[in-house]
Amino acid sequence: ASCLPCIPGEFQNETGKTECKLCAEGSASGEKNRTIPCDLCASGRTANPGSTACSACPAGKYIDTNNICTTCNQGLFTSSQNQASCQICESGETSIGGICAKCDVGQYDAGHRRCEKAPPGTYQDGKGESTTKPCPKDTWSDVTGATSNAQCIACTADRTTGGLSGSTSNISCLCRATEFYKDEYSSSCKPCPEGADCSAKHGATLGEINAKSGFWR
Repeated sequence: ASCLPCIPGEFQNETGKTECKLCAEGSASGEKNRTIPCDLCASGRTANPGSTACSACPAGKYIDTNNICTTCNQGLFTSSQNQASCQICESGETSIGGICAKCDVGQYDAGHRRCEKAPPGTYQDGKGESTTKPCPKDTWSDVTGATSNAQCIACTADRTTGGLSGSTSNISCLCRATEFYKDEYSSSCKPCPEGADCSAKHGATLGEINAKSGFWR
């Protein structure tokens, strides 16, 4: 009887045997006539018993300098298997597990391809954006991750932010100059008294307003 060679995916490290041994799970060999156990797969790859090759390093991962299949860091990706390095996601995107995705509504690309929630005083109603939008003047918001300008709260009619946008607190809503002044005790807005000039600044108190020409106080 003649001896037959072990085929790829098999080996035989003993003499006088009538059959070859399958490569163990997690190992593989593409060689014929192998006389030593099959090569172990690198970290991050797998192989079924009798495999001729280990699984590929899939998209989202890369083969590092130690031949280990490693997941790309945040903000990086690979789009095909067995890549030697990762690429950076587009602006307005980030990655988890090496697959890029647009920053969601309520978020923005804060740099280095990291999606962060829109800070108070701002919102973001679109996906894949690298900036946020400020709440309009005469509104404010203390919400983190706001997704719409509807979450910006309007100042009452007797108050204004004085042209300031992106306000984070109702403290920014000041009594409107000319028409009102701020009551120091209640912080409410009072109508400007007859003969008074309340135009000096928004949020002026009674002590900060002056008498008009022809009047005195």
